[in-house]
Amino acid sequence: MSFFQAPLIVGTPDDAIAEIKRYQDASRVTHLVMWMHMSGMPADKINSSMALFAKEVMPCFR
Repeated sequence: MSFFQAPLIVGTPDDAIAEIKRYQDASRVTHLVMWMHMSGMPADKINSSMALFAKEVMPCFR
């Protein structure tokens, strides 16, 4: 799968959890690589997105 074919997960932590679970169920995937920034995003936005993901989403998959 190329970068441009990869699924995007955008939304609230609950949206991300639901989408990751849906992806797991459909593919038997065990690891994901998350890209938290797009070109031009300020560093504080990237850092807050990463912190929110770590706090609210990651614990559901440990």
